[in-house]
Amino acid sequence: MSVSTTTPQYLPYLIPVAVIALIILRNRRERRLRLELMWILPAFMLLGAGAALYYAPGPHPGPAAMVGLALALALGGVLGWVRGRTIRIQHDSATGALTAQASPLGMLLILAMFAIRYPLSLYAQAHPEALHVSPTILADGFLLFAVGLVLAQRIEVALRARKLMAAAPATA
Repeated sequence: MSVSTTTPQYLPYLIPVAVIALIILRNRRERRLRLELMWILPAFMLLGAGAALYYAPGPHPGPAAMVGLALALALGGVLGWVRGRTIRIQHDSATGALTAQASPLGMLLILAMFAIRYPLSLYAQAHPEALHVSPTILADGFLLFAVGLVLAQRIEVALRARKLMAAAPATA
């Protein structure tokens, strides 16, 4: 009896669909917002991205690649800020608890990012010479985009939540 070692053709498409479904299910409900813990994920992402860029094999990126990486970080930051602005934050004055819920617009933004990133990644893997960018630089760009997205979103939500908490005693 022989076992096939080939990957089914549909498997690469199931992984992003599963991730998108989990994101949508997770973001549909209100969750407790803990400001004191919001810095942890961005800190680990910054450390991980910094280490990945510093210890990347091969020559360091040239000036054009550095500009492209900075643009990826900036674009991620802009989209993170937009997504952070769409998150609904509520303060319960009786308990002092904060809750947050993603908006449908924010979830559509995530869907759009997956819809663009995944086919582009597949294309870049199949035709690396067509983009005139090394696969390492492209991967670093996606990494910095994600870091900018999470960092800006967390900063935006934290600033809005602190403002909401500061205004709460005046209205109570």
